[in-house]
Amino acid sequence: MGLRWPSLSSILAAICLLLCVGSPAPLRSEISHFEQGNLYLEQRRLEAAIQELLLALEEGVVEARTFNNLGYAHYLKQETQQAVKYYLKALELQPTSELILNNLGSAYQQQKEYSKAEELYRKALQVNPKHVKAAYNLAGVLYRQKRYVLAARQYLKAKKLNREYGNKRFSKERVVDSISQDLQKDPANQELQRALKILKKQ
Repeated sequence: MGLRWPSLSSILAAICLLLCVGSPAPLRSEISHFEQGNLYLEQRRLEAAIQELLLALEEGVVEARTFNNLGYAHYLKQETQQAVKYYLKALELQPTSELILNNLGSAYQQQKEYSKAEELYRKALQVNPKHVKAAYNLAGVLYRQKRYVLAARQYLKAKKLNREYGNKRFSKERVVDSISQDLQKDPANQELQRALKILKKQ
């Protein structure tokens, strides 16, 4: 029995299939280094987050959000010097960001540079007077500077913005208890006495 040659139509069909399908396209990464860094940051895998965000910078994602997230990762690691470094870079790119202003203030406060922290919280509140975290942080840094009356008044302002947030982190009972303890150590301190009266009236 002789060989049976394929028909012309079957040959053309095979050629068309090869041309149409071709070689498989290269796989594209589904997630960027910036996105992966953010994911690690949410999971508190801080070292991995930092590495991914640094790779994002190398890729050209030189943006305020990248520097801010790097700063936050270092802040959570209590590496405040590095946190300040990245927050400052973020602020250069986005000088009116209430988020970055507040974050940089928190880093300075952790370094006990209270006057710098106060200035940044106030700037954040100038940008957005309803920024809850900056409002409570300002009260805290005023207290750290022993400006107790101003701290008490600022605390009450912050409570008006968001009572629920305050109750979770800075409940009135906790604040009053803290002032009472300080007053026991320094019973003649009139600033503390006035601050306590202001809070108890509300």
